[in-house]
Amino acid sequence: MNSNEITKKIQEGQARLESQEFQKAIVLFDEVLKIDPDNEDAFYFKGNAQLNLGYFDDAIKNFDHALELNPDDLDAHNDRGVAYLSLGEFKKAMGCFDDALKINSNAINPLLNKGFIFIELQQFENAIQSFDTVLKLEHEHTSAFFNKGDALYKLNNFKSSLECFNKLLVIDHEDAEAWNYKGAILEDLEDPNEALNCYNKSIELKPDFVLPWYNKGIIYKDEDNLEKSLECFEKILNIEPNYSEAYLEIGNVLKRLGNKDESYESYEKFVENVRKNKFSELYVKARRVSGYLNWAKETGETVTFSPRDDPQYWQWVTKAAFFLDDNGSEREALEPGSSHDPGRWWTCHKDTRAGDLAFIYRAGEENGVVYRDLKYLIMARSDAYPLDSIETVGERNWHYGCDFLPVFKFDNSLKIKEMRADPYLDEWNALRKRFQGIAFRTQESIWKHLNDVLSSKNPDYKKFLKSFDRGRIMAKIIDELRIEKELSDNFHIMKDFGYELEFDSRQKACVGDGGFIDILAKDKNINEYTVIELKVVRADRCTFGQISGYIGWVMENMAKGESVKGIVISRGYDNKFSSALKTNPNIDHIELTEILPRLGMKLK
Repeated sequence: MNSNEITKKIQEGQARLESQEFQKAIVLFDEVLKIDPDNEDAFYFKGNAQLNLGYFDDAIKNFDHALELNPDDLDAHNDRGVAYLSLGEFKKAMGCFDDALKINSNAINPLLNKGFIFIELQQFENAIQSFDTVLKLEHEHTSAFFNKGDALYKLNNFKSSLECFNKLLVIDHEDAEAWNYKGAILEDLEDPNEALNCYNKSIELKPDFVLPWYNKGIIYKDEDNLEKSLECFEKILNIEPNYSEAYLEIGNVLKRLGNKDESYESYEKFVENVRKNKFSELYVKARRVSGYLNWAKETGETVTFSPRDDPQYWQWVTKAAFFLDDNGSEREALEPGSSHDPGRWWTCHKDTRAGDLAFIYRAGEENGVVYRDLKYLIMARSDAYPLDSIETVGERNWHYGCDFLPVFKFDNSLKIKEMRADPYLDEWNALRKRFQGIAFRTQESIWKHLNDVLSSKNPDYKKFLKSFDRGRIMAKIIDELRIEKELSDNFHIMKDFGYELEFDSRQKACVGDGGFIDILAKDKNINEYTVIELKVVRADRCTFGQISGYIGWVMENMAKGESVKGIVISRGYDNKFSSALKTNPNIDHIELTEILPRLGMKLK
């Protein structure tokens, strides 16, 4: 093969590259290298073909050969960097791009690629500088505008990001991805109508582009236009049947439409699809959705009460924001009292059951005071339930909570320094992990030792333990639940008090806020929701806050902003509740002692 034939063979290989026939191109370059083993172009173009096929390590070897023959080959330095970038080896990639820029400081591709690395490293300011350099050299470089807009968006600089995409779309009005990104920015700028226009334009240009369909579906869902939202997510599955998150959102929409069984089926398809296709980035979501489904099917999405014969012991960890009020004082909800009042919830482990006992470890600093101690003993008064909406599974940590009862507050708390100095606690899992977590299961031997130590520091706690009757408290809670069930089963008696109500549900989960509504009803005449909160003790200011929170949740999640009424049924109320009651005419009170005779029941 003479030099003319070699040149012709390389040109043929380049033609194969341009037509994306990469394997055929490699064969041609290999034929050249058999005859001319020092042919720089053959090494470079072979590496380029391997790069396009995803054979990154092989591509790097061929770029290395090309650079041995010609150290000033800017394209070989750049493409070698792209191969390292594709392997996630950012430091080596950056070195390659810098080498390319030493040859020509105004080379566009290595400047762009440096910007891509800075975005991957979340060094967005540096990325913007790289893209600005490109734009000084080429004023209408669409990729530079797109990626600069992306970096600005990730800095939450939405207006400047929007400017970039507007400039890009002046240059290329038919960039479907840019229209979609512009729509996302407009959503963050709280302009959903214009965002929808952008998504529609993106779809018009590229009908099989799933992202604008997905984003449209989310907007319609947020606007409670559920039928249109459902259409968008179903359209995605017609285009891309393995788009897992469409199944998740279809489940969310069906649930809001009241199609519970169908929503569960869609959630199950989401989990199945993630696992079958090994979408690792969605594994956490899938695990959480699966856990939610198990809970929902087992409980019917209501709070359950299934105490063990012997309690499980726990160590729960909390930050200052949860054990201190806004004024810096200790939270009233953690003060032990005679009330076994439901409605207070605390973050817990998903395996927590009613009657379990937990010490609360305080962690954090507030107003110059450092908290690192065991301060409270509390008891779970319900089984664990999910605190978060299934719609938020990918947005934040997935937490469980339970209703709780404050049992004891230690005047002399157990400090972290004392725990670390106690050799008996060396193997305590919570201490070994420096309380870095939400909940830790505690061995019975450790629990007894902690009680001994706390008793020695707090003589009144030793007396308390002798009189503490967990069974009696459980029995009282069971009585409360029995009253609630009897009222639910005989709901017609509400008419005796002037209420034309239709029973809707019992122990309705306020998913996303935490807590459960005792009874949810609807007015038969005006189809208006009514929240009923039952107490076997006196209603207080906390009771008023609790029912107000539930009313707000129903207004936002079920009543579409329409008015919601509330009724507190309790054994009297204190002055603070009485004063609070005057501030909201939509909340009424009924005496429990007037309800019980109609149910054939008595309070002990």
